[in-house]
Amino acid sequence: MVWSPARAQEAPRDDPFPAQVQKLTPGHAREIRLEALDWMLHSGYRPKSDQALRAVEHCVKQDPDPEVRAKAVEVLGMTAYQHQPRVCPLAVLEALLDPDADVRNIAMGCSGMYREFAPGAREVLLKATRHEAPGVRSHALLLLAEIAPRDAGVVQIIRAAQNDKDFDVRCDAHFALFRITGKLEDVVPYYLRMTAECRAEPSPRTEAEKEERTRKVLRCLGALNLLSDLGEKRPDELAKFLLEMLKDQS
Repeated sequence: MVWSPARAQEAPRDDPFPAQVQKLTPGHAREIRLEALDWMLHSGYRPKSDQALRAVEHCVKQDPDPEVRAKAVEVLGMTAYQHQPRVCPLAVLEALLDPDADVRNIAMGCSGMYREFAPGAREVLLKATRHEAPGVRSHALLLLAEIAPRDAGVVQIIRAAQNDKDFDVRCDAHFALFRITGKLEDVVPYYLRMTAECRAEPSPRTEAEKEERTRKVLRCLGALNLLSDLGEKRPDELAKFLLEMLKDQS
């Protein structure tokens, strides 16, 4: 479900949101809890009461059903996005650590919309950089580059992630560092090496190898797009850098 700001409206005097919140308690059936959350997501109301949002946060953290938690994350993330300033709730970030993959995916999608985050975000994201799921690690690195670019500890973690066992995490770690420093040496050599290695790989045979190859090709296309963008925005600097690389290799 994609939230449409045009549909969002201020709640009337008799705010219906709290009445729906009452259905989120574990005493109600799973279907009732999902129905209430679905109403919140589709209605477009901005609840007047912070207490109403806190109840949704509690659902994110405590509901025993992963589908309910996932829907609650979406409600919380989309609803908070309609408030000014747009600050990502901490509970949405904490859902990155949820044991269920679907909950984590919703949390990644929602948190990726924000540029400001609630207090405590750094600590949660640092935990997420050590998560077993590569997607969570990648997402955490990119968000840390956004919220703590001057944090020496964060930069150190991002640099260490450039040696992650997962290909996608390594790619995102290089890009995250480039977002912080803006230095060509933090991304251009890696992207050139990555695309060269991808071309040199033998043709895939198994389905798993084909999927892996497709994933790498998509990453290479993204890398080439970034290099093309740098060529347009920083042409002289990029040309000089590439010439220096050629000299070093000769």
